[in-house]
Amino acid sequence: MSRLVLILAALLIAGCANHSPEADAQSNAVADDAKCRAAGLPPGTPEFEKCLTKLADQRAQAELDRKTELAGRLQGRPPPGFDTGIPGH
Repeated sequence: MSRLVLILAALLIAGCANHSPEADAQSNAVADDAKCRAAGLPPGTPEFEKCLTKLADQRAQAELDRKTELAGRLQGRPPPGFDTGIPGH
């Protein structure tokens, strides 16, 4: 049993070591390409490029929202939609 736990821990560590921004970007590009193709847009067309741009913009906005929320929480602000229970806040 402990050997299995040790193997699983080693695999998790190895997986974390292989994580990189370049790999994320490549994975996003492949996923975006597949989404735009699935929408019936032919690669190389202006519509396909708009689709790729839209998906990249959505991902960038989601990342900005995540960072903004995290910064707020680090400054003691509750996350959006959180009810503090204090009237007027």
